[in-house]
Amino acid sequence: MGVGGTCLATIQLIASIPRPSSAEWVRNSVGTLRPSTNNLTPCEASEGTSAVINTIVDKVNDVLRLDGIKDTVSKNLYRYLNKKIDNSAEVSFLNYGFSPLEGEPVQLEPADERNRVYIQLYHHVVSRVDLTGRDVLEVSSGRGGGAKYIKRYLKARRMCGIDRQPRAVKYCNKQHGEPGLAYICGDAQRLPVDNDSCDAVVNVEASHDYLDVPKFLSEVRRVLRPGGHFLYTDFRNEEEVPAWKQQITESGLTVIEDENITANVAKGLADNTEHNNELVKKLAPTLLRPLFRQFAGVEGSCIQERFATGRSRYQRFLIQKQA
Repeated sequence: MGVGGTCLATIQLIASIPRPSSAEWVRNSVGTLRPSTNNLTPCEASEGTSAVINTIVDKVNDVLRLDGIKDTVSKNLYRYLNKKIDNSAEVSFLNYGFSPLEGEPVQLEPADERNRVYIQLYHHVVSRVDLTGRDVLEVSSGRGGGAKYIKRYLKARRMCGIDRQPRAVKYCNKQHGEPGLAYICGDAQRLPVDNDSCDAVVNVEASHDYLDVPKFLSEVRRVLRPGGHFLYTDFRNEEEVPAWKQQITESGLTVIEDENITANVAKGLADNTEHNNELVKKLAPTLLRPLFRQFAGVEGSCIQERFATGRSRYQRFLIQKQA
C-alpha cells in the first residue's frame, strides 16, 4: 500500500472511532505505536508530540464535519475492511460484542462459540420479541452473521439482510444463504422494501455512520407493519445521546424499552481482546495494526476505555410502530 492509501486508511479509521477529544486520540495512537521507546500506557504520550499530531487530527475532524464527507469516509472504510476480510469465513460479525454481567449465558452450538461475544449482542437486542414465523429485515447486515443467527436460532420465517456494499452482500449470500435467508444491496436511508412489509426491523451498531438518522427512522416506520417492532442498538458520545433520543421520539415510533448496556459492551470488548488481536495480526498490514486495534476496541484502547468509563454510551431500544 502506498503512502496515499495509508493516509486514506488512517483517516477512515479515525472517522469510525466514537470520537474522543483529539488529545485523547493522539495520546492513544502515539502510545500504542511507540510503547517500547516511551514506556507509555495506551492513553499517554509526550505533550510535545501530542501538540503536533493534535493539530493534524483537528484538521481531519474539521473535514469530517462537512456535509457528505463522513458518509463518504465511512463507505470507503467499510469497503476497505470488506476487501481485506473478503475471503475469511472467520469474520461473520463486525460489532463490539456484549457480555452479560449476571445470569445464564446464551446457549450456542459448538461451531458458534468462537463468535459468542458478538452473538450475545444480537441475542440481547432481538430476543425481546418472539420472531418465530415472522418476516424480519436487518438494515446494515454487514458480514451476515447476525441475520443468520436470527434465522437459525430465533426461527424467523423470512430473513433479509440489506447492506450498501456489494462485496459484503455477495459474500453473505455465498457463505450464509439458505431458503428463507437472503441478502440484498440497499441504502439504509432509502430502503428497497415495500411499505408495511416487515414484522421486525433490526439495526445493530450501524446508525452512527448514517448521514441522515431521521430519514433512516422514517424508512423503518414505513416498512414496518402496524404493531411491528424495531430492535435497535448503537452508541453515541455521552453529549450526543439526548439529541439521538429526540430523533427517535420525533420519528412517530413508540419506545417501549430503553436500556443502557455500555458496561456489557465494555466487558465484551475486554473478554474478546485476545480473539480480536489475533484477527488484527492475521488480516491487517503491519503498519496499520495499531489503528486496527483501536478500531477493534481491544482492552486498553481508548474506545474500550470510553465505554468502560461511560464517556461513550451504548444504548438498546425496543421500539414499536403502533397499530
